[in-house]
Amino acid sequence: MKIRCSVVILTIILLIYFAYLGFAPNDWIKLPNFLKNNDGVLHFIIFFITTILLNYLLIFSRTFLYWTACFILMLLWSVISEVIQSLFPYRDFDAKDIIANLLGTTTSSLLILIIRIIKYKIKNKKTEPNTEKDNILLV
Repeated sequence: MKIRCSVVILTIILLIYFAYLGFAPNDWIKLPNFLKNNDGVLHFIIFFITTILLNYLLIFSRTFLYWTACFILMLLWSVISEVIQSLFPYRDFDAKDIIANLLGTTTSSLLILIIRIIKYKIKNKKTEPNTEKDNILLV
């Protein structure tokens, strides 16, 4: 799979911006009131987008193993990022944020999995309808 340089650059920029949102003091961050008042929505959106981008970038082989590795990585980061926030004097640990992070990661991972299964079945019907390849989800 060939990865476009523009996607890598976009991912790096977004990850830096998301880290800034997660770790900067609240008074430095300028967000619309909707997102300031709904912190969980912001956590959900950030982890949804990050999971999709990392799935796109990290899947060198199109196997279920790599999808699972990315999913587990994001689940761990969901918890670790909140623990790191608790170490800053201007941030607080919030279990609701972890739940929103996990929901964002899980939702996007399930969406990716469903899309891959559908693509795999469509491709399989066109080539060899009776052949099943174990543990391979084609993009």
